[in-house]
Amino acid sequence: MRPIPWYRAWIYTINILLILFQLIFLTWAYWLLTQPRFEYIPIDFKDVFVITTLIAISIQIFVCLCGIIGVYFSIRPIVKIYWLFMIPLIAFDILAAIVWSIKFHYIHKDFSSFLRNFIVEKVNSENFCFEWRNIHDTLNCCPKLKVRESCPSSWIECHNTFRKSCDKPLLQWMHSEIDPLVAILYFLLTPLKLTVVIILRQDIAELFAEIFYQGHPSLITRQWVSRDSDDEQEIITMSSSRNSRDEESVGSSLLQKHYLKDAKIDLDLGKDQKERQKLSLTYN
Repeated sequence: MRPIPWYRAWIYTINILLILFQLIFLTWAYWLLTQPRFEYIPIDFKDVFVITTLIAISIQIFVCLCGIIGVYFSIRPIVKIYWLFMIPLIAFDILAAIVWSIKFHYIHKDFSSFLRNFIVEKVNSENFCFEWRNIHDTLNCCPKLKVRESCPSSWIECHNTFRKSCDKPLLQWMHSEIDPLVAILYFLLTPLKLTVVIILRQDIAELFAEIFYQGHPSLITRQWVSRDSDDEQEIITMSSSRNSRDEESVGSSLLQKHYLKDAKIDLDLGKDQKERQKLSLTYN
């Protein structure tokens, strides 16, 4: 079994993590929006910002699946879809953060009036008193006068002037439930997408090249042949130059031997002449 190339392993890992955190986000968001208490928060499934965010998360899951499928089956158009969608999704995250910040600002600003109007609408609904009693007990706050008048229950502790109203505790509860979703979006999903765009950019380029050459093996053969021919030509050139240098060295060594031989002959002739001169002097 061939090992998975490391850049493919990185792409698999990042996209699996993205899909996992996106599914956690969707599950948590659905559970939160279906809670009875969340009816008293001006955020629901009909909110255009909620719809846009859920659609964006669904698109991100689709894009990540395209990345995994395209890499696994080496399908270049699908990998291109995955790559082209990543940068717009990061830009959408930044824009969504600005829009949600503005929305939460207005939620805090208008929450008291919203809660007052909503209580008037829901005062005769089923479980209205039970929900407010639960809010009163868990958040340690006093509901508005309309709730206390409508629900036959003991609100004696709410006559204490130091008892706080439920506006601020409800907002704090909302943030305690929504902040993990924000953390998943902007401290997990966005950094992972930035990792794909910035750190894995070269790996995506290598993957494109690999897929391209898998579809055009003749280009690899031609490239290898051209490289081999160039290497052979270089080897021939090097060998010829080496042979010429060897021939020159051999010729120079032969000349040196010839000169040494002539010098030795001259030296021997000089010695013979000196010996003859000595003999002639001796006879005389």
